[in-house]
Amino acid sequence: LMANKDLAAHIEGGNDGIMVVNMSGMSAMGAQVTAMIPNWNYMKEMAVALTTNFEKGKITGGAYTIYKTPEAKTEMQKLQGMNLKLSGKLTRFIPETSPLVIAGGLKWGEMYNYMSNIPMFAMAMAYVPQVKGVMDGLEGDFVMYMTGMGPNGIPQLALLSEVKDEDVLESLIAQFGGMLQLNKVAERQYSMSMDGIQ
Repeated sequence: LMANKDLAAHIEGGNDGIMVVNMSGMSAMGAQVTAMIPNWNYMKEMAVALTTNFEKGKITGGAYTIYKTPEAKTEMQKLQGMNLKLSGKLTRFIPETSPLVIAGGLKWGEMYNYMSNIPMFAMAMAYVPQVKGVMDGLEGDFVMYMTGMGPNGIPQLALLSEVKDEDVLESLIAQFGGMLQLNKVAERQYSMSMDGIQ
């Protein structure tokens, strides 16, 4: 892989850390593990180069994918089609003290449809048909960040998401049978809590 010209051109420079992962090597983890990976037959024909850089006040990372076959690239483009450009609308809610932040843009409904075509996930989704209605109502920016550590040592996370269809919020309340409380804090902004967890 290190002799690959595309890879060399991508990772050359002043990166503080570089890791190259040949996805086919994951087959050594056994069929039970690879069966849980969506479209493993295509993913094993890929390699990923990950870069890490330490900058003032932050750590940045990047990823570059190498496709060994045209079919693998075509399949992964389907996944990339679910992604949306991050607008940053929700990042202002992230506390500066949070040690971990994951953010992106996603078409949740398309993600559900994609996963539904994978037998293992389709079986799980069949048990909770309400999930489709919820995911169809979500589209746009999402942010997940760490708020602290719980008394049991498990990290506490907060999840923010843009809502395409506000009716999905009422659907959530109905499905959780009163356990979920919804409070409107501003126009098109809501805070939800369940059993005292917000």
